Amino acid sequence: MKRLIFLLFLSTLAIESFCQLYEISAGSTVLCPSNPAVDVFVLSKQNTDGSYSTVSGAGKWVVTNGTIITGDANNLSSIGISWIDGFDKGKVVAYNSSGGELARIEIFLLSVKHKIPGAIVGSTSIAFGQQSSPYSIATMKYSDGSDVEKYSWIIPPGWSLDGIVSTGSNVYSGKGTSITVTTDNTSGGSIQVAAENGICSGNSNSKPQTLSVDRFIPAFPITKGNTSNTFLQGDTHPIVLDAPYYSWATYSWTISGGGSLQQPTNLKSVTVLPNGCNCTVTCAITASGKSLSSNFPLIFNAEYPNNPATVNGSDVICSGNYSFSLNYLPPQATTQWSVSSNLDKLSETNSTVIVKGKSGAVGNGTISMSYITSCGTTVTKSNTVWVGKPSIPVTTPNGTYEIGLGSQFSAWINSSPGASSSTGSWSSKWAVALNDDPTGSSCLFDAVSLGKGVIYVTTSNACGISPQKAIPVNVTSGGITYAISPNPATSFITVKQLTTEEVATRSAQATEDVTTLSTLTSENNIESSSVSTTGEEAFTVEIWHEKKGKVKTVKSNKKLETIDVSGLDKGNYFLHIITPTATYKEHILIE
Repeated sequence: MKRLIFLLFLSTLAIESFCQLYEISAGSTVLCPSNPAVDVFVLSKQNTDGSYSTVSGAGKWVVTNGTIITGDANNLSSIGISWIDGFDKGKVVAYNSSGGELARIEIFLLSVKHKIPGAIVGSTSIAFGQQSSPYSIATMKYSDGSDVEKYSWIIPPGWSLDGIVSTGSNVYSGKGTSITVTTDNTSGGSIQVAAENGICSGNSNSKPQTLSVDRFIPAFPITKGNTSNTFLQGDTHPIVLDAPYYSWATYSWTISGGGSLQQPTNLKSVTVLPNGCNCTVTCAITASGKSLSSNFPLIFNAEYPNNPATVNGSDVICSGNYSFSLNYLPPQATTQWSVSSNLDKLSETNSTVIVKGKSGAVGNGTISMSYITSCGTTVTKSNTVWVGKPSIPVTTPNGTYEIGLGSQFSAWINSSPGASSSTGSWSSKWAVALNDDPTGSSCLFDAVSLGKGVIYVTTSNACGISPQKAIPVNVTSGGITYAISPNPATSFITVKQLTTEEVATRSAQATEDVTTLSTLTSENNIESSSVSTTGEEAFTVEIWHEKKGKVKTVKSNKKLETIDVSGLDKGNYFLHIITPTATYKEHILIE
């Protein structure tokens, strides 16, 4: 063993009247307490030639933290001292017969008896179950600054160190400043450590440092085979729940909120016999007088979250009987069917109903079913159907429409409640001629002669054809109409004013489309073009995006107006030409 010994000769020299110097000498200034051979101290004085000679005779020795074993305290001859264990330092002082101090010396005593190690570092709370846990302290120092190298440890009973199981009283000696113990399953207790005096044999260990360690039951999960804990109300199938296995644990299962548990209930697993309603299953683990519980809620829904109950059947009810049913009805649920006033309920079971439309009924109908689960929860499900033929279509134009002779215009269906699709059946007569597929959602017409005209359109469903919608058209002879080209457009569109004579002589192969449309109003993105003084009719052009609304406005009175559309997004637009007497509208496509 290596240790550092500071040989410090700290003697204080006394000067007598003859200027003689005195000193106390010893074998070392770092000594062990309780040395059986005693430590000898000698008083010497310096001669004129610089040498030293031993002093004896009258005088007095005074010793602190030690006992004179050999020699005489009242004679300055050499003495033997045994130092007391439990102090960091000792002191020897020599006095002459007059009481004057001649010399003194201080001694470092290698003692740990009066010391206590620093705080033990390590866990003070350890979960039940066998596991390793480290503990350590800071290195203790002797009074001369050297390290105390050996320590004695005591650990709780049942724990082990270096493979040796503790009884709670046996001492693990000769250890360092750190140990790693292996706990038993449940025991807590105190860890103690004391420094050993590894230099001075027979001297006492230090006072012990203590750390209390508690044990606790760790939080634990409850699991079941299916990761979901959601069930349908009324479902009474058994459910198996599991807690982790601990050899040291005692188990106890309980249930609250409904249902029961199948015996036994004191194992790590339990079988739940639910009553089909929400409940909570609790597992309590007990060990060494401590207990901890964990809960597992069983949630029973009124319908499957991913497959909710639905009323299923036809979307349209005509003449005859129609059956509707409810899918995903919870077990043990009771039902009640109801229908709207334009339907008759003919018969019903728990999961189906037979209905019939009332004579002459047209419009939306509702078939509803309310069910009450075994837990008392009420759920209502409905299905909206159409009863009878479609309603008369709503169109644009919707009222009397005025158009110049030779003009071309579109009409379209806005809505037709109850129709099986957005398409219709179009026709016309008198001054208006069909110029398109008569089975679309919109249709193109020509103003072919002066006077009255009419456009007809109907829609249909499985029950038949809707009432006919008639759109009156008045074809006039005078005034200016407008030609639009090209359509589709990419970078520009031209709007050209045409007289009735010009319309009549236009080639059938012309690329322009001539149309009249209803008025729309918005006030964004207005820009002015130069207005000529040629006497042509003043007009305003508005371009509307089918989703974004009005995107461009140009005012003009030129016969031919060119409009830049290169900055507009590709898509479907409506072009409005607004004059003092009429509004023209055409569908355009920008590519």
